[in-house]
Amino acid sequence: MLTPCQSFAGNQSQSWSGSHCLLLWGQTMVFDALFLSLHKGARDKLHANAQRPKKNNTPFHVALVYPFPLSLSLSPPLLLFQYKPLHGDALLYKTDARFHDVVVAASPPPLEDGMVTTEHRISQLLRCDGLQEHVPGNIYTLPLLTPEQCALIHQELAHFATQAPAILKGRVNSMNRNGLLLDEVGFTESLVNKLVRDLRPVCGLLFGPEFETLDHHRAFTVWYGPGRDTKLAKHFDNAEVTINVNLHLSEDAKGGEVDFFGPRHSRVASCTPRFRFRQAVGQAVLHLGSEMHCALPQAKGERHNLVIWMRSSTYRTDHGCPMCGGPWHLEQSTTTGRSR
Repeated sequence: MLTPCQSFAGNQSQSWSGSHCLLLWGQTMVFDALFLSLHKGARDKLHANAQRPKKNNTPFHVALVYPFPLSLSLSPPLLLFQYKPLHGDALLYKTDARFHDVVVAASPPPLEDGMVTTEHRISQLLRCDGLQEHVPGNIYTLPLLTPEQCALIHQELAHFATQAPAILKGRVNSMNRNGLLLDEVGFTESLVNKLVRDLRPVCGLLFGPEFETLDHHRAFTVWYGPGRDTKLAKHFDNAEVTINVNLHLSEDAKGGEVDFFGPRHSRVASCTPRFRFRQAVGQAVLHLGSEMHCALPQAKGERHNLVIWMRSSTYRTDHGCPMCGGPWHLEQSTTTGRSR
């Protein structure tokens, strides 16, 4: 009998899903917390009824075992959802050339240049084209993705949103109702992990060396417009560092700026924003997760943003959970770095 997190196809890598279901990406079995919460008899019955899916050539093959209420029949529990990507190989990791220069500038110097000071490296980093410091040590903006790549990502996510059953789409956070978790779309390895990898040394220089230990993340999109969320109240993030990049702005878009007010529990924080981020496709704002901020009303049109909450187990061991101040705890994937 299969056990939780054991693959149908042998030793395959595992990742956790945020949806209330059992998923199969390629030939990898994934059990989520809701499935595991069922009592052993129900899980055994699901295993006994599950049939091994046949191989196919689709790039993404998702098998869903729905956790039926125990009062309902569990046979047959296996439903198949086959998602065919809209763009396929076009969704390779492609960033703005200016962001590449930022990453190079933030990279550790060669051993023979060991005498280069941190202050000199920060100075060189801030000279990079497009990187702007708005609040030293707290808020920066930079060009992250090209408009062409943003359009491809936006179109792919919009396509997935219309094709995937609702049960496959978990809620992105406790405040936003509209958006997608990128792990569920299969973008963790192809996009998110690479972005976090490149941003890690940048964060270490801009925010301090302890922020170079980012090793977990939660990546999702937020979608504002008619029939969707229109604004977001003042809050701080469950993250050490947040990157927020605009993927799409409709031609008639108005509003949707993000105001920043200062660190949580700080005398600096006030009712008057100290920086306002204006949306532009491919442009990102990089800030400490403790920075209080809000999204102003989307007065017209729509916008679609990619947000990555980057977290550090090392930082949380020393400082505790940013939400409650208690001992840190991250539910994580052993292969993707994704955390809830």
